[in-house]
Amino acid sequence: MGKIITLAGTLLLVITLVTGQAGDLLTNFPKMSSETYLFALNDKRLNKLKMIAIPEQETDLENLKSLFEKNGFRVGIIPEDLIARTLETGMMDCSVSTSMELVSELKDRFPEGLIISLFPKPTILNK
Repeated sequence: MGKIITLAGTLLLVITLVTGQAGDLLTNFPKMSSETYLFALNDKRLNKLKMIAIPEQETDLENLKSLFEKNGFRVGIIPEDLIARTLETGMMDCSVSTSMELVSELKDRFPEGLIISLFPKPTILNK
């Protein structure tokens, strides 16, 4: 019973820390005018966030790219089938997409990953 309480307490502490640290970072994201999601492999990647991968199939690609570049992020336009690999190898810190399908696929592949909804306001989603 003591182990379960310790585990639950540790999990709550980790969630609180990630949410607090991510909250500071989330204020740097641009305002989105439509459904947009960010996926990061873990909180360490989220905290050092500099490079963002955007799938090249995005409908409003140039607008999305310019919004993040204005806020100081470097953006790479990557084929959708290579997004997971660029995250895994560390070439990119996170992925931004308007496709919940892509974000769900990334979450399935990397269960420890974080999904953040950037619209209407940045919010960490639990899946």
